Amino acid sequence: MRRAGRQPCSENEGYGVLLWVLLTGEAPYKGIDGLAVAYGVAVNKLTLPIPSTCPEPFAQLMSECWDQDPHRRPNFSSILAQLTALEQQVKEDMPQDSFHSLQEDWKLEIQDMFDELRAKEK
Repeated sequence: MRRAGRQPCSENEGYGVLLWVLLTGEAPYKGIDGLAVAYGVAVNKLTLPIPSTCPEPFAQLMSECWDQDPHRRPNFSSILAQLTALEQQVKEDMPQDSFHSLQEDWKLEIQDMFDELRAKEK
């Protein structure tokens, strides 16, 4: 994550990463060279892959948290409001075993994306 010259809502980029970890159960950029990740993130060329079947509200929130312009990222009050609104919807629409099944699919999709990144490193 970019740290130099912190600006309003810049820490929310980190919240997007945390949400990604909680949803996918994966380590960010697992198996990819740390310097390559740091450079890619610093020059706005690299973000974590959002699985194609990730529920749209979560995908949207992560994308907003990773907006290149820190001023366009949601503040924590907005994030909390979005998550509160999603809470009941998720409980009704996604039984826990359905979520775990999705999460397993996401892990495979993410692994494929990271394999592609590693191939580009070489």
